[in-house]
Amino acid sequence: MTRKLMMAALVLTLAATFAHADEKKGLYIGAGAGYGSQELSVSTGNFQDNTTAYKGFVGYRFMRFIGFEAAYVDFGKASDTLDFGGGTTTDVTLKTKGETAEITGTIPIGSFLEIYGKAGYLWWNAKADDSTNSDSKSGSDPVYGGGVRLLFAKKFGVRVEYEQFDIQDTKKVYLITAGIEWRF
Repeated sequence: MTRKLMMAALVLTLAATFAHADEKKGLYIGAGAGYGSQELSVSTGNFQDNTTAYKGFVGYRFMRFIGFEAAYVDFGKASDTLDFGGGTTTDVTLKTKGETAEITGTIPIGSFLEIYGKAGYLWWNAKADDSTNSDSKSGSDPVYGGGVRLLFAKKFGVRVEYEQFDIQDTKKVYLITAGIEWRF
């Protein structure tokens, strides 16, 4: 009987501790993968391809509604055939990677659902190759986006998000990813 009472007291104490902990603040890490699109204008026409992209991120929520997130983003390997006219074409591949730093704003909807927006900067490198030439370029440009997060057991989350990257000399670069995150 005493053993059962001690076990019940231990379970209730742990449950109260976990229920009282503020999972809305603190450190989190995660990863995501999804659909990326890169579109840019070149002198001979348009380059556009959709790729599989992925990202890894770490964040910290200072308050329930405000936080910071940093990520490594790989936009995948995009490829397209460019037509130079007169029957001359060339296959071009484009690899773009970068790191982001963003401020996040979160609105909790109940205990297990959150919507969020974020804005910041992307520091990127791009390398374009065709059969004869290679060219690299880098820079930093704005990024913004938003998403929805579903929390399980207050520590584990699943999220879906859209991010728009305003990379110089591109028409449109965006990611739609699904990911997981773990809160500490």
